[in-house]
Amino acid sequence: FFWDPPDVPRPVVIRQVTFQRRKCPELRRSSCVFFQPKDLSLPEDPKRKLKREIQKRLDDLECECQQEWFVATAGGNILSSCGKNCHHLEIQELLPLLVETARLKEEEFRDFVKCKKSEWCAQPLSDFIFHFVDENMDLVRHRNRHDYARYDSQVQRRNEEKEKRNEVSSEIRRTRRMSTNVVLDYQMRFEEGQDQAEQIFVSLCLHLIRKVPRHGLPLQRLDDGAGTATAAEAQKLLQQALRINELRRKRWETWYQTLDSWKRDDTEKEKELFSTILSHRKDLHDASMAREEEGDLETNLSLLETEVESFYSRIRQAFVKPNEHQQDIDALERQVEQARTEYSEIVET
Repeated sequence: FFWDPPDVPRPVVIRQVTFQRRKCPELRRSSCVFFQPKDLSLPEDPKRKLKREIQKRLDDLECECQQEWFVATAGGNILSSCGKNCHHLEIQELLPLLVETARLKEEEFRDFVKCKKSEWCAQPLSDFIFHFVDENMDLVRHRNRHDYARYDSQVQRRNEEKEKRNEVSSEIRRTRRMSTNVVLDYQMRFEEGQDQAEQIFVSLCLHLIRKVPRHGLPLQRLDDGAGTATAAEAQKLLQQALRINELRRKRWETWYQTLDSWKRDDTEKEKELFSTILSHRKDLHDASMAREEEGDLETNLSLLETEVESFYSRIRQAFVKPNEHQQDIDALERQVEQARTEYSEIVET
C-alpha cells in the first residue's frame, strides 16, 4: 500500500571523492657543473736561467776565429783555448762571469780548476763551467736563496693547484654521478608513493561504498588485497553507489512527505491521533523513529568529512616530497662549490 515504508534501506550520508595522479616535479639541477681551471705559468727555473745566462756570457767571449772554447792543456793561468788554439782565456777573465751570475767566489773557482782541470782537457769550456756550478749548487742556492725560495714556493703552489684541480674534477664527476642516482631514486620513490596513494584512495572509495546497505555492487577488485585496482575503477563503483543512495533518498523523502501529510495540524489532539496510528503499525513507528535518531544533516556531514580527511591525510603522507631530495642535490652542489672556492683561493694566493 502507498502508506507502507519503502522496501529499500534508508539512504546514508556519503559523497563523491576525487584522486589525480601527480606529475613528478623536476628537481633543480645545474645544467652543467662548469669548471675552468686556470693555467698557472711558472717563472723560469733559476738553475736553468743561471745556465742560460752563463752560456750567453761565454758566447760573448767568442774569439776572432769564431771557434768554440775548450779547456786548455797548458798550465798556469790559461784556462781555455779556442778550437784553432789561436786565442786563450785566463781564469781571471772568467771570474766576473761566475761572480755576477752565480755569486761564486774566486777562490772556490780556482780550487775547482786546480783539482779538475786535468780531467777536462780538450772538453768544451761550457761543460766544465756548468759542472763547476752543479757541484756548488748548494752554495748557489744559498747565496741566491730569495730567488730560489720564491721559485720553490711557486712550484709548491702549482703542485697544490694541480692536486686541487684533480680534486675539483673528481668532485664534479662524483656529484654528477650521485645527482643522477638521487634523481632516479626520487623518480622511483615518487611513482611508488603515487601507487600507494592510489591504493589508499581505493580504500576510501570502498569505505564509502560499504556505507550503502545492500548495494549489490561487485567489490572483489577493490578488496582483493593485490593492490591492482585503479582509482578510476573505484570512482566508477562509488558513482554507482551514489546513484543507488540518491534514488533511495528520493523514495524515502516522498514517503516521509506522505507520512507527514497525515497530520492536519500540530495540535496536541492531532499529535495524539498520529501516535495512536504509529502504535498500531510497528513498521511506520520504526521508520518514523529512525528519522529522528539520524540526527541533523550538518552533524552527519561533519562526521563524514572527518573520515574522508583521515584518508586524504594518509594520501598526502604517501606522496614523496621533492624538497627532501632537492636538499640532497643542493648539498652535493655545495660540495663542488666549496672545492672550486678552495681552488680559487690557491690560484689567487
